[in-house]
Amino acid sequence: MWAVPDPLPRLPPALELAWSGQGPLPLPDGGELALLGEVPTGWSFRVRARRGGERIRLAGAGRRRSVKELLRAAGLPPWSRDRLPLLWRGERLCAVGDRWLDADFAAELAAHGLALRHRPAPLPARGALR
Repeated sequence: MWAVPDPLPRLPPALELAWSGQGPLPLPDGGELALLGEVPTGWSFRVRARRGGERIRLAGAGRRRSVKELLRAAGLPPWSRDRLPLLWRGERLCAVGDRWLDADFAAELAAHGLALRHRPAPLPARGALR
């Protein structure tokens, strides 16, 4: 059983934002996504909410894993799963928040001395509990 504030900030299901990686990206739920360091010009991303069926290839994993499987294995409660933005480059899922990075994307960030940071929306200080 979980006691969480109501309403809980979450990403809108139809979220689709373009982002160059230059500067922090404010998210509609009050959170923020940022690349820390000097981002090369010409990078282009889309930031989306989870829609289901997404898969990502983690470093050392070999095969691609479902985001749903990763969220369950990490023990994230269901109400927090829709708060993680997904970072896409073309048709490749690059990151799930800053928790899981695609192997190639992680190597690219390391090569440029960059780090991805997701700051989730703060939880309301007061509110009804359910």
